[in-house]
Amino acid sequence: MMQRLDKAALRPLLRTCRQADKCPVQMVPLLGRPARQYCPVQHQAALLPAARSPFVEDAIWEANGGATEYAHPRPDGLPAAALSVRRHCRRAMALGLAYAPEARELMQRFGEAQHAFEVADASEMSFGEVEMALADVSERPASVGEHAPPQHQVFGEHMEINETSGLVLERIFASDPTPPAVGDLLITHPISCVGQPGLDQSVILICEIDEVLGHVRGMAVNNPGRASVKEMLAASGEPSDELVLAGFDRALLDLQMGRGGDLSSGSLVEGLRWLHTLGDRVPGAVQVAPSMWLGGDFATLASQSEGISLATVRPLMGYAGWSQAQLAMELERGVWVRARATTPEAAIFFCMSDWQSSEAFARDLAPSLLWRAALQAAGCSSLAEFPRGPQADAGLKKLLENQYRSKAEETPDKSTSKLLGRVAQRGRSGWQGGGQSALLGRRTINAFEPELPSGCESALRRAVEAACYAPNHRRTEPWRFYLLGPKKIRAVCELNAELVAAKKGDEAGAKKLSRWLQMPGWLVVTQTVLEGTDAEGKMENGSVLQEDYAACCCAVQNLCLSLHSEGIGTKWTTGPVNFHPKFRAVTGVSESERVVGTIWFGTPAAVPEAPSKRHSVDDVLRLTD
Repeated sequence: MMQRLDKAALRPLLRTCRQADKCPVQMVPLLGRPARQYCPVQHQAALLPAARSPFVEDAIWEANGGATEYAHPRPDGLPAAALSVRRHCRRAMALGLAYAPEARELMQRFGEAQHAFEVADASEMSFGEVEMALADVSERPASVGEHAPPQHQVFGEHMEINETSGLVLERIFASDPTPPAVGDLLITHPISCVGQPGLDQSVILICEIDEVLGHVRGMAVNNPGRASVKEMLAASGEPSDELVLAGFDRALLDLQMGRGGDLSSGSLVEGLRWLHTLGDRVPGAVQVAPSMWLGGDFATLASQSEGISLATVRPLMGYAGWSQAQLAMELERGVWVRARATTPEAAIFFCMSDWQSSEAFARDLAPSLLWRAALQAAGCSSLAEFPRGPQADAGLKKLLENQYRSKAEETPDKSTSKLLGRVAQRGRSGWQGGGQSALLGRRTINAFEPELPSGCESALRRAVEAACYAPNHRRTEPWRFYLLGPKKIRAVCELNAELVAAKKGDEAGAKKLSRWLQMPGWLVVTQTVLEGTDAEGKMENGSVLQEDYAACCCAVQNLCLSLHSEGIGTKWTTGPVNFHPKFRAVTGVSESERVVGTIWFGTPAAVPEAPSKRHSVDDVLRLTD
């Protein structure tokens, strides 16, 4: 029989739940604590320690619509929160447990979610307000309209998400064990990737599943890049790319290239994918959704491309990738809303809608609006309505930090606890895999987005701090860093172009100038040379110059890894211009310092796959007595 104290604890909890059920968007920040997550180091699901109260987690799992971590409020209008709490109470009573402590835990968790929503709601525009603002964008040039599917627009009054328009997606619930399939859409949960800009607010089309290797590939279809195919080609500097695309119609090359993801393979042409509605007109194309095809022998069609409507073609660079086990865990946790377009109208709208506009306001908001429209079409109106923006995101990151910090404190296993603690410090969602994963996952980036990401200054300061903790035998701390501004960047680029032109001709110099000016962030790294060091780096107490140079190289590695951990790519360049006599005057480097190299940094336009290594660990590791 229920005790008086238990009844007193249940009543306010039910009132809170009824209020949440009337406004399900308040439930979106409700976070569960999953019993398992994917560990990329072990390439499999890893069990996490049991929560203090497994029955509380069961109740939150039910309230969250079957997702173990991120809430997917039910679309059918049932009072999910109140029902889950009542069932939880009955289970506790049947087991003879004191209910008051359980109720207090649930009350705290529901209260945290409600507070997070209220803070976000007070600081950001709602979905409806964004739509109204976009509807006010009145004049759009005819050339933009020609690129968009004529029956639908992403903007304002033209966007109707209902069964009449055919823009409805078939939702596949988080608890559904059916494995992902080609054609499925993965729509980011409003909170799950708030600390991962490359995946946040994305609509990803699964386009390839390798059952043998266990890999899944998808491409974001709502993330516009900042450059056309032609501009990206010029930035790549690969002559082979120019030869392959030489026969393409100019209109195709002028199309804005979308960002399919942060991973890529090979050169620009090898990593470029064409999503289209041309079907059999493109030999070898693979159907990935109703009336939607991917790839094929586009060079054959390009020579006859005058008759192609630009609304039927979309170039995408890069992809998102998972192992099958990893994606299964993310779906179980609710990181993604999984849905499927069952009609050509829905597939074309969500994969091919226009993201170009003459108005910067509309152009910047179009990807977010299409993401929200996909959530709405999948029956997740509460997720679509959840407010997002800079102020809201700061609070959501704090919410996730607290989630993983508390989980780390509950974890008795030291290695797992440290890992969850690092996740909390970074404000990331999910299991990031620790240091080994970061070391193996870093790549040299050859193509960047033109603009530096928001928060880059703070990330760079953290990276320089990490660099200063590099191994340093004599504690000389020889590293120095010069962050170049626009004038000095151009001066270095022009100096390098002069050197290239003198050796290979004016045309080569002009191409090199164009490519180098594409690099958004420039950091020159130098090594101080101690007084009394001779030309061979010798001092009375031994070699210093070589040791300090090695320390600076370690500092560069620390810096690059730190930026990589925050989604910022790097390339360490040691070209001849770094050591030219005029370089010091151009950059302001002191005469008492030795240049180690220049680090280009920014948001990767594409991330290369891991290079094949000629030698295995056994080839290079020597065991001696």
